[in-house]
Amino acid sequence: DSSSHPSGHLNPRAMPFNNHTQMSLPVRLGYSGRLELDQQLNSQLPAPVFSPVETADMQRLQRPLQGTVKAVRGYFFRGRDIRMPSVGDVRVSFWITNALQVTAIARLRGRRLERCNAFTEAILEEGSRSVSEMRAGHGGVWRRVLQWLCVLALIATAAAWALRWQSLGKKKE
Repeated sequence: DSSSHPSGHLNPRAMPFNNHTQMSLPVRLGYSGRLELDQQLNSQLPAPVFSPVETADMQRLQRPLQGTVKAVRGYFFRGRDIRMPSVGDVRVSFWITNALQVTAIARLRGRRLERCNAFTEAILEEGSRSVSEMRAGHGGVWRRVLQWLCVLALIATAAAWALRWQSLGKKKE
């Protein structure tokens, strides 16, 4: 009930704190983590899953944080009560993409996998697949797009010729 607020009270235009998402980039591949994924390929990875913080994770914190942060409801939490958040509370969660086998069609530039050229998308799929299987799965889409573009070009050409013949017929009259 706002009737108990003093007159002239204004809510702030913006909250005095911000949410922040920090992504660990670049994504690394292989047992040694020597290959990196281009940003375009990152979006083709499976959706991340929540990885709850556990009490055992507290021991891996840097010494200055130990004792100031606790593991609560799957989060690292610093504050009075996670059920009643207040300004200054910090809650950190982790979302991960579990290790999986992938096959990629991409250009290797140094240690980075990226799109092949300006006209070819890089493809990343889960599992072990041959290049011909991957191209067959994605080539059909482009083949259909090109077929539709050809059909549209033929329709446009036919319409242009029809208009041309129609205008020539009117000039003779």
